[in-house]
Amino acid sequence: MKIGFDAKRLFHNDTGLGNYSRTLVRNLVHLYPEHEYHLFTPSIKKSAELAFFNDAKRFHIHTCTKGSKALWRSLHIPRLLDEHQIDIYHGLSHELPLKQPKGRTKYVLSFHDLIYEVYPELFPFFDRKMYQFKYKKSARLADRIVSISKSTARDLKQWYSIPLEKISTIYQSCHPDFLKPFDKQEKATTENYFLYVGSLIPRKGLLEIAKAYLELPKTHRIPLKIVGGGKSYKNKVHTFLKDNQLESHFEFQGKIENSQLIDLYRKAKALLLPSMYEGFGIPVIEALSQATPCITSKISSLPEAAGPGGLLVDPKNPTDIGKAMMSLIDYPEASSKMGLKGQAYVQENFNAKVTTEKLMQVYQDLMA
Repeated sequence: MKIGFDAKRLFHNDTGLGNYSRTLVRNLVHLYPEHEYHLFTPSIKKSAELAFFNDAKRFHIHTCTKGSKALWRSLHIPRLLDEHQIDIYHGLSHELPLKQPKGRTKYVLSFHDLIYEVYPELFPFFDRKMYQFKYKKSARLADRIVSISKSTARDLKQWYSIPLEKISTIYQSCHPDFLKPFDKQEKATTENYFLYVGSLIPRKGLLEIAKAYLELPKTHRIPLKIVGGGKSYKNKVHTFLKDNQLESHFEFQGKIENSQLIDLYRKAKALLLPSMYEGFGIPVIEALSQATPCITSKISSLPEAAGPGGLLVDPKNPTDIGKAMMSLIDYPEASSKMGLKGQAYVQENFNAKVTTEKLMQVYQDLMA
């Protein structure tokens, strides 16, 4: 098959959607090298992380050479799909061109979340309306939708009336660095801190974690290491910490390399991610891959990601979050067993072979 991808975020997004795109495409190329792979992107970017994708022996790369890059992506890609006789064109981040190609190409669309519908107040008016128009139209144009969780599949049915028969739920895998086996002795060096990984934005619950710390006995206020970037919300959290003399317990690390992040996951007491909504929640499976349990939300997709490796809490209730934190501190043996169960769950459900085989089956079914 000739398989094409909307690779804009693969080249230009350093976090969630970019990581999803890079992991998915890399896994396909490794496991199914017999196919021909095409990347469609308004422009490319070069870095050590992107060297794999800039290899002309591995990919046919198509870029916008003149005119508007936005219009090229929305209107001109169908002509290129016909010209190059692409069998499958996969929009990796909610978007497809605004019209169908004239030839044989089948459209596949990855849908991550509908947070702009579920929590519209989190988005500026114009952005929300643009998402609603483009993403809803793309969902209806797609021959097949790949939902990254059952929760997102349910939202597609509820908000856009997409029949479940059109949706294949295929979980994400994480970067292969997180799935490498490690000596259990390394896990024996677990340190006394919690870990938060994610953008510093309101729905991910860092302020609720801070409020939970305020309710903890001082003996249980172990450090929280925070990995991720943000501005206005981070300032809001800092103000709360300062007002409540909690600053010494919170360590803001910014963005770090995977090797450093893996070490932080492996040694942490638990990951804290009491998010209001996630399409999937990749930090959860990254933590569990290192046999580190999670405290996460009992809503949206997060119970699917955590499986037996998570304590599920009400993300709006700091007392609930605090009780979960105390239980992992007070019962280290139970916490360790939970982490090991979570690790086995990730290895079984989210490994590259399982997720990539399911995706290839979607492609093959469309071509049958």
